[in-house]
Formats: sequence, C-alpha cells, structure tokens
Amino acid sequence: LERLDALRRAGLLEQSAFKEFFARTSLILRWYIEDRFGLHAPNQTTEEFLATARVSLSIPRDDVAGLESFLRACDEIKFAAGVATRPQAEKAAESVREFIERTRSSETLVIVDEYDRRSREVAA
Repeated sequence: LERLDALRRAGLLEQSAFKEFFARTSLILRWYIEDRFGLHAPNQTTEEFLATARVSLSIPRDDVAGLESFLRACDEIKFAAGVATRPQAEKAAESVREFIERTRSSETLVIVDEYDRRSREVAA
C-alpha cells in the first residue's frame, strides 16, 4: 500500500504517463503477490504467472480470474500501445489496493527496503 501511495505521489497521472503508471502498478501488484503468496510473479511473464496461479492453492480462484483480467489490461497498455485514460489508471490502482486489503495477512513482517536497506515492521 505504501508503494501504491508513493506511485500516486509521483505525478505520473498528472503528466499523462499512463504507460509507466500501468507498468509500475502491475509491478507493485506482482511484488505483493510474491511477498504475500510466495509466487514469483515479478520475473514471470503474465502467461507464466497465470499458469502458476491457476495451479497454486495460495490465491483464491475468484481472485485469479480478476488478476488475469487486470494483468492482460496492463499488458495491452504496456506492450501493445493500448490507450489509457486517467480514470482507467485510477481504477486500476484502486483495484490493486482492494486486492491487497482483501488478501493481506494480519501477521506483522519486517521488511528490508531493497533500495536503502532500512528495515521496518509492516502488516503483511
């Protein structure tokens, strides 16, 4: 959720940088899935990730279908010159937020930031 908030503060929507916004939103979702469910989503193609998610018991079936729709829409914008609007980008970020809030664990984790190596406790 912190990464989503930072992305919103980055000003990409105000600059109409929708391709980058969707790419970063998708990556934030993939990082969360890796951290939360143990699926190595950040380094997989959408097809590879979806194949893994379909056989995994970690992510609820209904959520896998929603993830498929979301990731394919992101890919369309990132790779196939799909056209996006600010409302679509805002809706995409909100859907990621809702997924995270619905699936996050109540356990506390210690996260070491990969950039500045500081650790902090966060809700899983």
